[in-house]
Amino acid sequence: MPRGRKKSDVSREEKLLKKREAERQRRALRKNDPELREEDRIKEHLRYIQRKNDLLKDLNERDRRAKRKKLKENLAAFRLRQKVLDQALRNTPPPSPPQPTPARPYSSDGGRSRQEAGRRRIKRNRSKIYREYERLKKHNKSLQQAKERYRKQLDRLRTKLEQQKFLSPNTKVNQLLKKDTPENRREVRRKLVFAETTEQQLTYSYKNLKKQKHKQAFVKLIGETF
Repeated sequence: MPRGRKKSDVSREEKLLKKREAERQRRALRKNDPELREEDRIKEHLRYIQRKNDLLKDLNERDRRAKRKKLKENLAAFRLRQKVLDQALRNTPPPSPPQPTPARPYSSDGGRSRQEAGRRRIKRNRSKIYREYERLKKHNKSLQQAKERYRKQLDRLRTKLEQQKFLSPNTKVNQLLKKDTPENRREVRRKLVFAETTEQQLTYSYKNLKKQKHKQAFVKLIGETF
């Protein structure tokens, strides 16, 4: 006698058929009900408006760059999945055609065995493709996380450099004195030499002024500058 299908396989197929039939009936019910049909039409129209609002022309430059980046990433992931799938299909040998056996009657068990073997081979290939896809997805996620981490570090460095531009002289000197390193000592020495040279030059220029009003103007100018 031909063997029947396993109970688990039958149960799974029956559940799938029932689910499809319930979904078909639900769609038919909503389609035949004027209120439900109008509700679906409004929802679809709202989704259409939302998609229109997300067009690149309605976004600012930063959002446009983010949108283009996301589209490129999705396209790259899609191409990668297609490449893995094509490679797996190429590596899968085609099923051997059944050999004619005119001297023997057809055996339903033999045909069923070939079908089972084909299904197992397809299942193995699908599992292999899925594992490869998951591995590549995890690798891509780790790359994205590393890129985001480096981007944040760069942003913090840029912010720190921008803040350095607006520090007062006292704050800059205090920062230099806090760290006793050879580089900081060289920087402090350079600034002290520059300050001493500037003071001597200003003193010399002040003494060479002949008129008192010129000296007063010079002192006022130096006071406003420093």
